[in-house]
Amino acid sequence: GALLLLKEAFPGLPGRELNRALYETARDLGDEGEDNIYGNGLIDVFAAYNWLIEQGNSPTPARRADNDAIALNLKTRTLDCERMIQSFLMVANNGTEPITSLQVTFRIPDRNMALGTVSWAGEILPGEVREVILDPVNAITGNYVVQANISRVNGRVDLRSLDNVYKAEVQVVEDPVLP
Repeated sequence: GALLLLKEAFPGLPGRELNRALYETARDLGDEGEDNIYGNGLIDVFAAYNWLIEQGNSPTPARRADNDAIALNLKTRTLDCERMIQSFLMVANNGTEPITSLQVTFRIPDRNMALGTVSWAGEILPGEVREVILDPVNAITGNYVVQANISRVNGRVDLRSLDNVYKAEVQVVEDPVLP
């Protein structure tokens, strides 16, 4: 993970140089220097980033997307015996333009099963966080993990899509729960 962060900031540097930055800036934890218990110490990505700059390297500026949605939380509610899941998705707008529509795809990743896709329309301003109430999707009976993936933002693919997925445990019952 640390190497990927450094590679994103310095895409032109070879892995050997990025590894060296992590090695040179690790915080020593055990006996002084490299040892058999702690190795060279604890990785400090920010120190490695700064070390690379001190060596004369320039980081590539972060890419800012117009339509960048982030899935922050997913709450679900089972609709009794209807075998449907009602979802509430917390979405942050990390882009530069308002979000006016989302397309969210639901799946059960462990079973490689698609549950369906729903659309949402509204407005989330840049920098704003909002809970989005999604239409119910058909589900199967049982206890499992459901995954919501924001697949489209304002009708376009989100180019920064790694933070568009959120998972939640659900329980879908066949019969209504009676008192």
